[in-house]
Amino acid sequence: MIMNILDLQKSLLENLYFLSGPILAFLGFVIFKQIKLAKEQVIIAQQQLSESQKQIKINSQRQAATLAAELVKVFEDIISLGNMIGSKKKQLDYENPIPPVEDFTNCALTKIDKKILNSLKNKPEDIQ
Repeated sequence: MIMNILDLQKSLLENLYFLSGPILAFLGFVIFKQIKLAKEQVIIAQQQLSESQKQIKINSQRQAATLAAELVKVFEDIISLGNMIGSKKKQLDYENPIPPVEDFTNCALTKIDKKILNSLKNKPEDIQ
């Protein structure tokens, strides 16, 4: 009776051992498939990242062009205002109070601003 139990256990263990080979082969195949799928997903993610980078670059160039166009409008207004001031100065025979700027430090520019403000105090309101 004990021999029958041991033989039965031995045969069960042998059967499990023989079944482990195909089971491990099947698991290896499944793992290989999963690795292959993961590799494909990484490639797709890299392509999407590349496309996103291109899209960001294009959008930034569009935004830069839009801002440049807006600044052109502002500079057109400044230029027309400068032309109007220039024609007014010619009408009133007004000399330019702005001395040549040689030093762009804050102190030097502040001195020039004070000189300009002092020279404008005695001029007509149109020039001010």
